[in-house]
Amino acid sequence: EKIPYEPVFEFKAAVGYKRFSPIILFTGLSSSFGIQKRLEEIDIFLINAGVESQFLKNIALRFDVENIFDQRYEIWEGYTEGGVQFYASFRFKATK
Repeated sequence: EKIPYEPVFEFKAAVGYKRFSPIILFTGLSSSFGIQKRLEEIDIFLINAGVESQFLKNIALRFDVENIFDQRYEIWEGYTEGGVQFYASFRFKATK
């Protein structure tokens, strides 16, 4: 039996470009297919992108934009999801 609100199939892919070292450009996509709601079945397809910059040997800053095309969708009735989302992160690698 199929679980409600659970995708039948999910696909995620990403690609990075390091030509402008120490800056890395990347983009990706995320899809969920066959999400069975109460009365309908939906598919979701999102495009994401970002940039990461390496500072020194062990410090990096990253900025992501998810759902670039501002796709709105509703998996749970009454709760709209989606919209453009922005993330920033800091990474530190402890080395000897």
